[in-house]
Parts: sequence; C-alpha cells; structure tokens
Amino acid sequence: MIDLTAFQNWLKLNTSSENTALSYYYCIRSFFNFSQGEINNELIQKYFLHLIESKKSNSTFNQTVQAFKVYSQFTKTEYDIPKTKRIDERLIEDYITEEELNYIISYLPKIFQDPFHVELILKFLFYTGLRKGELFNLTRNDINLEKNIITIRNTKSNRDERIYFPKSLVPMIRAYYLQCPEKDNAFNVYKHTLIYWFEQLNTQLIFRIHLHPHTLRHSACTYFFTIEKDYRRIQKQMRHTDIKITMKYSHLSEEELGDWYNKKIR
Repeated sequence: MIDLTAFQNWLKLNTSSENTALSYYYCIRSFFNFSQGEINNELIQKYFLHLIESKKSNSTFNQTVQAFKVYSQFTKTEYDIPKTKRIDERLIEDYITEEELNYIISYLPKIFQDPFHVELILKFLFYTGLRKGELFNLTRNDINLEKNIITIRNTKSNRDERIYFPKSLVPMIRAYYLQCPEKDNAFNVYKHTLIYWFEQLNTQLIFRIHLHPHTLRHSACTYFFTIEKDYRRIQKQMRHTDIKITMKYSHLSEEELGDWYNKKIR
C-alpha cells in the first residue's frame, strides 16, 4: 500500500481547514485502496466510473475530483481528471420533523441506558444544524450558555463562525455539565458513539427513513423554514456557501405559494 504520510503533511500546510485536509486524504486513500497502490489515467477513470456505479452522490464525486486536483498539485503531475457534476437541485427529502424528533425521543428510555445523553445530542443537532465533525470539535468554552451562542472553530473559511442554539436547551446542557466532566469535547461524543446510537435507533425503531447524524442537519434547515422563510438568515445559521443549497430545504407547498401570492400580488 502506498504511503500517503507526506501527502497528509502537505495537506496540513496547504489547506485552510483540518476537515478539508482529512476529506482530501481519505478520498485519495480510497482511490489507492481501489487501485492497489497504482495510479495512472486509466485507473483514475475506472475509479470515477466505480463511484457512479456505486451510486455515490454528486457531492462525493465532486469532492473526489477536487481531491485529485490537490493531489496533482502535490505530485506536480497532470492527471486526466473528470469535470465536476452538477449538484442535484431537487428538494432535500432526508429529514425529520419536530414531531418525529419527539417521537424518537419518547422511545430512548427503551433503547439506551443513558437516554438523557442521547436526547441532548439529538436536540442539539436538530436545533442548531451542526455537522457531526463540528460537534466532535466543540469544547465547553465554545458554548456560551448566557448568550446561547456556539463558536465553531477551524472552519473551511479559516475563521471562527458563530451560530445560535435554543435557550430551552440551556438547563439540559447545565445538567449534563454537572453530571459529566469534559474529556475530549464538550459533550464527550465520538464517532463510534454516534455510529452506535444511530445503529440502535435504526434497528429498534420502525421509521420511514434511515436515520444518520446528517439527517439532523437536513432536519434543522427544513425546520427553520417552518418557522420563517428567511433564506438569508437560515443560510447564515447553516453556513451554506451558496443560497441555492439553502433553498433546497424550503419545501414550499403549492398552498403556501398561493397564500403568499394572493397576499402580496393584487
């Protein structure tokens, strides 16, 4: 197997975000696992066909394209890399409603020994739209309980970003802080923790969709639109680089469109 340590170190020095660096590294590592350590244009084309045939998303395809462009810079070698694919602009359907969240929470005591911890994290992700990697990186110093503000560090934009969480969660967070000292992150949640929790939820609950941590980010954006259809404010909370991404979560019904039109257009 090819040693990618030098590439990994180069990424740390030449990318603005640790998460971006890891993403590129894993994309290239996956390619070399597929190609058994070899690289040439024919193998690259076969790998991208493999991504398509495996029904990987356009986002995954585009991320891999970008990873190869970066790897090309690192190796100072030109490769025949395909163009990025157009992101599907259809509405995001992989989400749950607030009512469904409460339904899931009602079953937590029957599934987990510590339902309080699971409930706190599910609510925190649902009402903030945080990505799981951002959750893992949070410290308690990043969470301002007085102003209900979260500071997210080491972002793609290479600057700190601030978003809000509901004041109603403050008592739960305080209770968790008193119950459990901080270890590696604010809520002592790790990748294997979330994997186990969502495996249990999908096994124990009969639910209309397959649940995963990013479902809650989709759900947050969709939920915000049920409160108020303010695209710019929701875009800022979700930290979408493109307003078109935010709009994919609007789920504006024909009836809602008619109500708006009849009120605004005479």
